[in-house]
This record gives sequence, structure tokens and C-alpha cells, in this order.
Amino acid sequence: MNKKIVSIDIGTTEIKVVKYKHNNYYYEKYERNDIDNIIERAVEKDYDVILLTGSGASSISIENYKIEDVPIPIIRLNELECVANIVAAESAEEGLVINIGTGTSFLHYNQGEFRHVTGTGIGGGTFDGLSKRLLGIDNFEEVEKLALEGDVEKVNLVIKDIYANNLGWLQEDITVSNFAKSGTNREDMAIGIHSIVIEPILSMVKGIIQFKPMTNIYFTGGVMNNVVIQQMIDKYAKFFQFEYKLLENPSFGTARGAIMVYTRRTI
Repeated sequence: MNKKIVSIDIGTTEIKVVKYKHNNYYYEKYERNDIDNIIERAVEKDYDVILLTGSGASSISIENYKIEDVPIPIIRLNELECVANIVAAESAEEGLVINIGTGTSFLHYNQGEFRHVTGTGIGGGTFDGLSKRLLGIDNFEEVEKLALEGDVEKVNLVIKDIYANNLGWLQEDITVSNFAKSGTNREDMAIGIHSIVIEPILSMVKGIIQFKPMTNIYFTGGVMNNVVIQQMIDKYAKFFQFEYKLLENPSFGTARGAIMVYTRRTI
């Protein structure tokens, strides 16, 4: 494909941009209010098409960007379809995508067809809200740094707390109840916030693949850059006995998927 494409994922707080030209991908992040500048620069640099997706795409008035003598199409694409097409962007024919954004969506893709399996209100928004309320912090990286020094068993009730002599049917460090203990150390609460977000999501993954086994499981979304989140996914993926793939640039999965959607439609 020789076209030059700008794919823009307009999220609740951030804008993720993937630029495709000369068979290479380029990744950029912007604040939510930079959309005008992003589109205007794409027009000026003579891209062939501008793709808009994400929760904020529907609020963008495409007509405002119709510049005289510059016939660059601006196309809105369904966010869920773009997320599902991450599977195709990773050169697979079938798979499950877990998109952890403000909330979390679960998309199944199979040879060009997709469906929304389920979703949950738990996600990055939950992480942000709990961090502000419990720690007074509104910076993801700062909470992650605290969590790296924390002990999740100081705030979570785990199997070994309720079953003596290893008599439980699960491994001893698996969470029974999030925040069921009274620990108030900031580092422990920080890792507890990570666990209360990611553990239910992983349980939902297990429920889905229990009835439809899948080889290709992809996690995408900004929280996937978080080392503590990655460690927890590793732990529970081993416990639930499934393999998964972490995207090279997980924040930009939806924008990459949008390019795949557009490419499939124009071939």
C-alpha cells in the first residue's frame, strides 16, 4: 500500500496518532485539545487520508476541516471495529482483544468479522479515580512507582489467609477479596489499586476462553505500559493457563487497527 495515512485515536484524555508512510509506522501522543493542530498538519503535509476513531471521534465536525483545493478525505471509523482489527494488524486470522481504556471492552475477531463479546466499567478510569480518592495522586506513573514498593497481601485477602496448611484448591497468593484487609500504607494501597483493576479483567478473559479457546489474545490500551500491570497479567495468565501477546506499542493499538480497517476496505 503506497498511501500515506494519518490514524487518530481520540480518547477521553489523550490523542494517539499513528502515521503510516513509506511502509513505516510512526507513533505520537498529544493532549486532548490538540486535535485541530494534528489534522491541520496532516493536511499541510499532504497525507492521502485522515482516519478518526475513539470515543471523541463522534464529536469532531469533519466539515470544519474542509480546506479549499485540498481534497484529503477525513473518515470516521467505528472504534470497536478498529480495536478488533488489531488481530489482523498482528497478522492473525482470529483472536480476542482486550482493550483497557477508560473502561474495558472485549472484542472477538475472526477472518474479517468481529463482535463485541462483553465489557466492564473497570479500567483506566477506575485506576485514575481510586488513585485520586485513596492517594490524592492523579499521575499514573507516580502510582506505578509507589506500587513497585508495595505488598498486595497487606490490602488483599488471599487464599492462604483463609485456608491453613495449603488446603485450598487455588495457589496460595491468589486474591480472594480486594481491599478486604486494613492496610493503609501508601505503597500497599497503590499496588492494591492495580490489582482491583486488572484481576477482574483477567477473570473475565478466563471465562470467555473457557468456552471458546483462543490462541491469539491481545491486550491493548495505555495501562499496558505499566510494569505492575504487566506483572499481574503474567501471574494470572499462568494461573489461568492461557498465553497472551503484548503489543509493541500498546497505547496505539486502536489507531493501528483503524489503518487495517481502512486498508481492507480499499484493497
